[in-house]
Amino acid sequence: MATPTDNPENHLNAAINVLNGNIQQASTEGLSNIQDWIRTLSQSGEAVHSEILQELRSLQSHITNNDVDSIGSSLFTLGEQVTGAADSQTESIATRLNLLGQALANAARQLKPADQA
Repeated sequence: MATPTDNPENHLNAAINVLNGNIQQASTEGLSNIQDWIRTLSQSGEAVHSEILQELRSLQSHITNNDVDSIGSSLFTLGEQVTGAADSQTESIATRLNLLGQALANAARQLKPADQA
């Protein structure tokens, strides 16, 4: 059976789908998706992924510790990093990376208290 990591576009779509749902109810699926991303990016061997990997590991820790403020900050940082990484990709992958970056930023906004939104 194919997994999202078998195909980069499927992997991106899976991440976007998790983020487009209710982020506060997506922690189990989100942790699995984060682990898939950590594995995939670690195997790539590309130095450009090191900052994203570091932030993914931080996000994983924040989710495990239920640190909502840090989760939001980490999601926002990842959104910026992913959007920046889109510049060096094919058009198809770049489009999905930009969508993922937007979904990460939107998820971060979902976690902000109403008086900070």
